[in-house]
Amino acid sequence: MTSKLSALGCIAAMGLWTTSCGTSDETFEHAHCNSAEDYTLPTEDEAEVSLHRHPADGPPVLLVHGVSANHRSWDLTHDRSLGVALQEAGFDAWLLDLRGHGSAPKPDGNWSMDDYGQYDVPAAIAFIQEKTGFSRVAYVGHSMGGMVGIIYQAIHGDDALFAMVIVGTPVEFSDRDPLIRASRAALVAGGAFSTVHTPPMARFAASMRSLPLNADTLLFNPDNMESDARAQMYQEVVSPMYRGEITHIRRVVRDATLVSLDGSVDYVQTLSQLQTPLLVMAGAADKIGPPDRVRPIFEMAGSPTKAFVLAGIEGEYGVDYGHLDLQMGDKASMEIYPTIIEWIDTEATSMTLIQ
Repeated sequence: MTSKLSALGCIAAMGLWTTSCGTSDETFEHAHCNSAEDYTLPTEDEAEVSLHRHPADGPPVLLVHGVSANHRSWDLTHDRSLGVALQEAGFDAWLLDLRGHGSAPKPDGNWSMDDYGQYDVPAAIAFIQEKTGFSRVAYVGHSMGGMVGIIYQAIHGDDALFAMVIVGTPVEFSDRDPLIRASRAALVAGGAFSTVHTPPMARFAASMRSLPLNADTLLFNPDNMESDARAQMYQEVVSPMYRGEITHIRRVVRDATLVSLDGSVDYVQTLSQLQTPLLVMAGAADKIGPPDRVRPIFEMAGSPTKAFVLAGIEGEYGVDYGHLDLQMGDKASMEIYPTIIEWIDTEATSMTLIQ
């Protein structure tokens, strides 16, 4: 069986196991975030998003989570937090909870990834600009968060960005392997529900040493995630999925590329317009966003300054990274975070960022 899997379908399939479990409130205890600040702010279409800030005097960096996740994926513990690492490097780190995820209010309604890019990210960026006085921010997105960044630049352009980092984001699905077909079927079933309540199943997974059928290996490299961190990740990082989100993901898998919900815009093609310096990272052992499904972002981007990094032993990393351990793995703070911070730091020194 091939290891190539749609991120979106894998997590959707897990979510379907929990549809009868009822709703779940997400609560967070940031024991390592003594200096942190939290904000809830409206979007132009009258939804709300949340921002968790690790403040510093340097340029701002916006971190965006993936599907069925929340900002804790970038901020699990002090040693597994890109937000903390950025703050310690002098950057002002802002971690976004998209509408309906994490600390953001759970509104009634039906929305898609288009809405995240059209409304949620602009609201966050405008708020950060107002609070900090910086005219530009760096954008870091993992998995679906990378897709949202691509959608944002397609709709709004990239004038408000001074650097962009996309981590483990698959955008090309033309290889119809068995797991892609299975994930597509799961997404069709998931679309029958207004909400897929993934957190209860995730908490159950946290109580197990490993998931059946080696399902853990679909989500991360077990050699790069010690057991306590694995349990905490399942307990605190997972958010529900919503019908419009699932419908959009199903459209992406069906059309074999990142498109708008109505199919009228191929967002991968719009990357030719991108001028922001771009770093694209892929995990060598990532079964959700394997390198060949991530690399088209790098190849299509018009950015004059861009780089593609393979996070694996072949690329002189200490381990072949899976999907979630790109954010929270045992070695991420030593290998992934420095790569991202170095890229952002290099671009920050060459830009005029103050309004």
